[in-house]
Amino acid sequence: MRKTRRAKILFSLGGYLFSVGLPLAATLSFFPLWREKGGTAVLAGGTLLLIALCALPLWRGLKALLRSPSVWGLWLLAFLAFFLLESIAGEMCVICFFGLIGNLIGSLCFRLGRKWGGGGGA
Repeated sequence: MRKTRRAKILFSLGGYLFSVGLPLAATLSFFPLWREKGGTAVLAGGTLLLIALCALPLWRGLKALLRSPSVWGLWLLAFLAFFLLESIAGEMCVICFFGLIGNLIGSLCFRLGRKWGGGGGA
């Protein structure tokens, strides 16, 4: 029993690592988190938005915590993403590709965790 619980937790952590970590690494490799503006360093708003997009696999857990299905939140996020990022479509294709690969691997990890961990899931 304890071994299956550990396997489920391990696969869930691996799923989140691939689903969030891989697109996050691709985002941070293309866009700097800090930029110079008027002699001072400020956070780059576009990069912060991309980081929020990378964290979308965590949305399900956040939604479960809030107990409020919010489709409007996803539409708002999509609107902001497309509005603010229209000029960097090429880089976004690369980031989305790594996001797709990471989430496919993460989904496989979650599925293996449910199979070996006995039900439930992240």
